[in-house]
Amino acid sequence: MLAAAIVLMSVMTGFAQKGILQGRLIDDKGDPIRFANVALLKTSKAALPTVVTLSDSSGHFFFGNPGEGRYFLLLTAIGFTKQQTDSFSLLHDASKDFGTITMKAETKNLDNINITALRPTI
Repeated sequence: MLAAAIVLMSVMTGFAQKGILQGRLIDDKGDPIRFANVALLKTSKAALPTVVTLSDSSGHFFFGNPGEGRYFLLLTAIGFTKQQTDSFSLLHDASKDFGTITMKAETKNLDNINITALRPTI
């Protein structure tokens, strides 16, 4: 009976230890960046993202641990420069908190345009 309880507790603990990756995106003023793309890519052969998620309305992002390996985050949002984190290692069920990441605003100046039209003669 005691052995069965120990086995049951170890199985339940194993299911509870799924790691998550999380963080928060803000701009230079400290405001949250809503609905930014957060992609997790492997450092080797990183052609396609392993996991992609969006930041929520308060700038937080979360996703499950994809497994052991070396990864980096690629962060993109409209109006901000593309940013990537340094590479990091993950163990199978480890969690990682990236804390608060500040993204820099990207400004683009457009050239002036002139609009002219001819009035039809009646």
